[in-house]
Amino acid sequence: MTNTVIIKDLNKSYQDGQQRIDVLRGLHLELPVGQTLAVMGPSGSGKSTLLNIIAGLVSVDSGAVNVHLNNQFYALHQLDERARTQLRRSCMGYVYQFFNLVPTLTVVENVSLPARLNRRNDLDLRARELLAAFGLKDRHQAFPEVLSGGEQQRVAVARALLLEPPLLLADEPTGNLDAANADQVASLLFDNARALGLTVIVATHSEEVANRADQCLHMHDLNQRGS
Repeated sequence: MTNTVIIKDLNKSYQDGQQRIDVLRGLHLELPVGQTLAVMGPSGSGKSTLLNIIAGLVSVDSGAVNVHLNNQFYALHQLDERARTQLRRSCMGYVYQFFNLVPTLTVVENVSLPARLNRRNDLDLRARELLAAFGLKDRHQAFPEVLSGGEQQRVAVARALLLEPPLLLADEPTGNLDAANADQVASLLFDNARALGLTVIVATHSEEVANRADQCLHMHDLNQRGS
């Protein structure tokens, strides 16, 4: 089976004054196409750093980071910033803990943003269909500030799914939600991703969210495995 993500001997550290903090040490990871992975671990264990590295937002100290997207292999650690941005924009979806909606855009404009950035003018109907499926049919013209936290995160998930990207990353997507909204958002995320055959990596503290994934790995285990 083809792997979407292949990470080999990955190392990442940060400098805090005179102290070097090793976040990821000798990490190895392979995730098959269409599989869902929950990444767990305490705060500071490197969950968000790992997602940001896979998204091409953070550089690595050493190691290989390869992704197989739309039938092409990319060595992220070898791409320049412009190439990583283009790859992320066209082939990846990202759901953030704090929604990351554009406050000056309406709900439907936020969901349609990936299409606009990719010069796809054929997805307006798809954006509206997603919003209807997510229980937001009557919120198209609302602005994010008037939405509840659960509604904002549903908009964020719809935006990430719009282009049906082969790789979807979610960083604590239910971290700011109550139990009912967390369950709804997790269901929308995993059910839609599986229906579309997307590969999903979710960083989470929630056992309930992690139990929905095909695999669950703890950052401590990942780091230890490669050390």
